[in-house]
Amino acid sequence: MTPDHPKLAVVVVNHNTRDLLRSCLETVRAEAAEDIAEVVVVDNASTDGSPEMVRTGFPEVRVLANRHNPGYGAGANQGIAACRAPYILLLNSDTRLGGGSVAALTDWLDRHPRAAVVGPRLVNPDGTLQSSCFPELTPFNVLAL
Repeated sequence: MTPDHPKLAVVVVNHNTRDLLRSCLETVRAEAAEDIAEVVVVDNASTDGSPEMVRTGFPEVRVLANRHNPGYGAGANQGIAACRAPYILLLNSDTRLGGGSVAALTDWLDRHPRAAVVGPRLVNPDGTLQSSCFPELTPFNVLAL
């Protein structure tokens, strides 16, 4: 990847989380200079001023403002369909990107072209690992499902 041709788009689905969304986009902006091709916020009919905040505070971000809330999945699909980059990073509005995370993710994807979906490492605000998947499948865990 070169800074002239970033390969990754960021999609954030939002519904009435203006302040969280602002914090998320601030971290995305910090990464965007070299590594992000485009940023799309899909707003699912927020009434808290989220779309206006994005338009005024983050003019580089494209806002897709829905008149009704079709749900997270539909909003995610809408945002993904609007992107042209080959890699899409789908974020919740309460997400914060760490420095270098987009470059690391893009580099990993470039080295593993057969990967279709990647789940990056998630950490809590204090830096501890956040469990983001179910434990290894064991007979007990299968029964517990």
